[in-house]
Amino acid sequence: MADIHHSGVADLSPRLAIVAAAATGRTAPAASFREAFDSALATPAASRWPFAQARIRLAYAERLRRAQSASEARHQLRKALDTFERLRAAP
Repeated sequence: MADIHHSGVADLSPRLAIVAAAATGRTAPAASFREAFDSALATPAASRWPFAQARIRLAYAERLRRAQSASEARHQLRKALDTFERLRAAP
């Protein structure tokens, strides 16, 4: 992940910034994953890619559940489900 951040990929587009922040959240140590996911979801243009945003919320919920934060995980899962339903996305 350090190579991605040092390469400046996230500076190329808002979409890549979201993807890079989410990837950091997926691989970050337990003490810092929240900051990375929050950064991905707070990116101003994140709402332009609702499907990607919902998938990030799913990954965030998984990390939260593993960190014994079930209530926070449910919050992210609800938001992801709302988005998937709005988009009429199905498995």
